[in-house]
Amino acid sequence: NKRPGLHRKLFAKVPFALEGATKSDRLSSSVNKQPMELYEINASRLLEATLPCKIPKFYFGDISNETSNWILITECVPFGDPEPLDFEGKLAKSGERRLP
Repeated sequence: NKRPGLHRKLFAKVPFALEGATKSDRLSSSVNKQPMELYEINASRLLEATLPCKIPKFYFGDISNETSNWILITECVPFGDPEPLDFEGKLAKSGERRLP
C-alpha cells in the first residue's frame, strides 16, 4: 500500500559505535560537538516546512541525554552520478545507514 506523501526509501543517521576503530570518532562527536545532533534533529523537525530550500522529509529523531545515542530518520535522497555536476555526493559519516 502506497500512501501519498510517504517515502518508501528511508535514511537513518546514527552515531558511530563507542568501541574499536570508531571509538575516537564517537568520543569526538559525542563530547566535542555536543549538542550538534540535537540541533540537526530539531532543525529537521521544526524548520522543514519553513526553510527557503528543500530538505529531506523528517520522519523521526531522538537523542538520549544519558548515553548520547541518537537517531535521525528522513527520506532517502536519491544521489545520482555526480558527473558532470560539481558536487561530491553522499559521504559515509556518523554511521549513516540506508534502511531496507
